[in-house]
Amino acid sequence: MKTKVIKALLYMQICAFIAVSSLGGPKGSPKGEPFHGSFQGDETYVLEGDDLFTSGDGDGNASHLGRFSGSYETVSEPFLPGNFGVTSYELIAANGDSLFIEAHGQGDGSQFPVVTAVEVGTITGGTGRFEGAGGTILIDRVSEVVSDTVGTSTFTFTGTIILSKAH
Repeated sequence: MKTKVIKALLYMQICAFIAVSSLGGPKGSPKGEPFHGSFQGDETYVLEGDDLFTSGDGDGNASHLGRFSGSYETVSEPFLPGNFGVTSYELIAANGDSLFIEAHGQGDGSQFPVVTAVEVGTITGGTGRFEGAGGTILIDRVSEVVSDTVGTSTFTFTGTIILSKAH
């Protein structure tokens, strides 16, 4: 039952993401721009009870960022039905401007040691040209678990970013 509820919530969030991304805001509101890219990271794992803590960092390329470095922290429940998780991302452009993203999603470990996940992300601001930024993104994540404590992940993402400052 819990798995069905978690899956239903995730599907509702994805539908809401698609609906919000396709609608324009009120007249005079900031206009969202397409935002897409990819990111590859090395990660470490720490298991505490049913919670898996993942920390990672790597490099990528994205619209509005160009080449960037980034870090992420995920807390997930890999052994519970639904494999639900929450991730915080910080993406840092070459000039030092940062973009912050909070995401939640669901993983699938049925092809272990390859684990896939779909996350719905909210851009929560940043520094420099990303100060006050907003928007939503859909993140596809493919992780390869190398051992109990290390692995790699590849992320691709697409969505909309709203920049509040003119640059």
